[in-house]
Amino acid sequence: MALAVSFAGLALLVGGVRLQAGLPLVFAVAAPVIYASYILAGEHLVRDTSALVASAIIHAGAAVSFVTALVVTGPRTLPSGTVSWTLLLALALGPSMLGISLLLGGLRRVGAGHAALLGTFEPVVTVVLAAALLSDRLTPLQLAGGAAMLAAVASVRRRPVVRNVPAAPPGG
Repeated sequence: MALAVSFAGLALLVGGVRLQAGLPLVFAVAAPVIYASYILAGEHLVRDTSALVASAIIHAGAAVSFVTALVVTGPRTLPSGTVSWTLLLALALGPSMLGISLLLGGLRRVGAGHAALLGTFEPVVTVVLAAALLSDRLTPLQLAGGAAMLAAVASVRRRPVVRNVPAAPPGG
C-alpha cells in the first residue's frame, strides 16, 4: 500500500505520468529492477563487511567501468576551471561517496525493503531543493504529491527484531 501511495505521489510530484512505447519506457521499467537488484546485493554485501569497505568496492567498480567506457568511446575533455573541479569534487564526495556509504550502512539496520521505500523520498528532496535553490515554483499538485510520498514513507514501521537468545540452563 505504501509503495502504491508513494508512486501516486511521485506522479503528482513530477507533473503526471504518460506511458508511451519506446526506449524511455524500457528504461523506466529497467531502472527499478536494476535498483532493486542493487539494494538486495548491497544488503547481502554489508552482512559480511563494513559499509565503508562495500562502498569502496562499489566505487572501484564504477571507476573501472567509467575508464573502460572512456577507452572505448575515445578521449573526452576534462572540466576546465576551479569552479568546475570544485563542483565535480563536491558531487563525488557528497551524493556519491557519502550517500552510498550511508545507504549501505542503513541497509544493515533497516533492511532492503525499508531502504528502498525510504529511497523513494529522494525526488521530494530534489524538488524542494530546486524550489529553494533555483526559485522553482511548486504547484499545489506537487505539494500534494510530496505529502503523499512523505505519508507513505512515514506509514512504514520497522518490524521489531526478534533475536533467538538461548534459554538459561535450569537452576542457573
